[in-house]
Parts: sequence; C-alpha cells; structure tokens
Amino acid sequence: MIFNNLMKERRDKKINSLSKEIQRKLKRFEELNSKDYQLQVIKPSNELPKEGDIFVLSPKKGYYFLGKVMESNIESSNSLMSGSHVVVIFSTCFNTMDIETFKPNYHELLTDPFIVNNQYWEKGYFYVIKHSPLNEEEKKLDIGFYKIHPLGNSFCTSSGERLEHEPQILGMYGLCTITGVAAEINRSLIMNPSISPNFLLKNDNLSTKKIDSFIKNDEGIITIDIGDKLVREISNYIEVHFGIYMNGYNWEKFLDSYFRKNKMKNFEDLEMNTDAGTIELHFLDGDFGMNKNLYDQIVHLFTNPQVIYSFISKYNDEIMWE
Repeated sequence: MIFNNLMKERRDKKINSLSKEIQRKLKRFEELNSKDYQLQVIKPSNELPKEGDIFVLSPKKGYYFLGKVMESNIESSNSLMSGSHVVVIFSTCFNTMDIETFKPNYHELLTDPFIVNNQYWEKGYFYVIKHSPLNEEEKKLDIGFYKIHPLGNSFCTSSGERLEHEPQILGMYGLCTITGVAAEINRSLIMNPSISPNFLLKNDNLSTKKIDSFIKNDEGIITIDIGDKLVREISNYIEVHFGIYMNGYNWEKFLDSYFRKNKMKNFEDLEMNTDAGTIELHFLDGDFGMNKNLYDQIVHLFTNPQVIYSFISKYNDEIMWE
C-alpha cells in the first residue's frame, strides 16, 4: 500500500510555484556534497542543551541565525529518539553573532522544527549564547511532527505519540542527520533570496535612544519618521530588491497588510494617517495596552528588518502598492 507524504507534497507544490531560476538553483544544490554546505563550526561544547537555551548558528560566513531549544532530553520508547531535543530556527539574519537584543517570532521560522541530538553542540554547529526559559505563550505553542510509517502516516508528538490534529508548527518526525539542518537552511535561503544580513542593525544601534529618534509613542499616538536614516536604509533595500519605492503611502500599505496577515487584535479599530514623511497610528478607543502592544510590534519590525523583507517576499503580489 502506498501512502502520500504530506510534507513532500507541500514542498513540491511550493517549489513548483517558484521561478525557474530558483528551481535551477535548488537542483544544483541537491548535486552538492554535504561538506560544501555544512554549518560553520563556532565553538564545540560538551554541555548538554537545556530547554530554553538560545543558540547561534552560521550556514556561511557573515550569516548568523538564532535558534531555541523548545524541548530537551526527549523521553521516547524509541531508543534512537530518546535523549534528543526539539529546536526551532528563526528567520531573522544577523551579520554578527554578538546578538544582545532579540524577540522570537514563531510566525517567521526559517525552517520546520527539527529533532536533533547532542552532536550539534558537541561539534560546535550550535553555540549557546543565553538561556531564556519558555514563557507561558511558548509553552502553549502547538509544535508537532509528521511520521512516515508502513501502516500509515500520522501526526505525532516529539516522543512519537499519535496526534489527532495537525500541529500549527509542523516538522518531519525522526532524528535529523548531522548535515540535515544545514541542508534545510540552505534550501530555505535559496527559496527566499530576500534573506540577507544586509542593513540589519548592529547592537549599538538598538538602544532606546536610537529607537526613540524615529519611533515615538506620545499619549497613545505612535509616530514613525520614515525619513530617518535607518528607515531609509530599509526602504532602499526594498526598492533595490523588490522594485518598490517606499514612500509614506506604501509604508502604510505594508503595515496594513502585515497587521492583517498576523491577525492583530482589534485591528478594525486601528487608524493610520500619512503626512509629509511620517506615519501616525493609534487605536480609536485609546486603549493604552493595545497601543503599547502596537508600539512593541513596530519596534520589532524596524529593529529586525529581515521580518519586513521576508513578508514582502511572500506577499508582494497581494499588497496594494501605489
């Protein structure tokens, strides 16, 4: 009996929707030897990974991504899986591994989640930079896997227990090989050419003082100065890579689309006004908590511009640009 592989079907569908040039690059990648794309060695460690560890990895020089251990030391009846760990990798790309400020975004993962063993840390491919215990929101994340089995494929937990629903964050069940993470990351970089460390902010630019110079929150009205040097760098990148001139109108269209796609609470009460190089945003009911949440989201976007680039790359054709 032949069972369909849901993950393969989805992957094939996505690849077929990409340009012929990207498809050719993917085909050439599959012909490479794993030594040509293995992760960079950062620093080997024999310390066992713990749930909540945040680690850095580098697929190639000048490209750094962060990952987090969502579950450590898995208990499973499968001896091969027992003692392994569930990790996710975020899509924000940095040009340095000295990353002090980062807000995880589980809606913008670089790859599907992986189950890996200690070798990734022992060989220095994953290097822990800090520990951040899972918060309540992270503990509630619906992470699971798709298991291939002769008696029928199914969704399952990290320990292999069957699930009756499809997890929101889905990966392939099985222990990832020592080159498997590198292969998936490189495929993702090929399929998402906008992912680049260019124009990402360095830590000394992430101070509150710097943020306050172009994003202000005054009495519930949030103002973005799109003429600020940092915002202009992001705008220039978008114009060069996507051919979109980011004037105030187009920034407003981007924010509108981004908040809609991410199903922001009370979005229907959000008002945006564009005027001579600035965008003003506020909620009509003046809810302080909602305005604070909105401010935090905007700060996250402009201090992690890769999120902006990835969103435009994915939804460019759906945004009603000027």
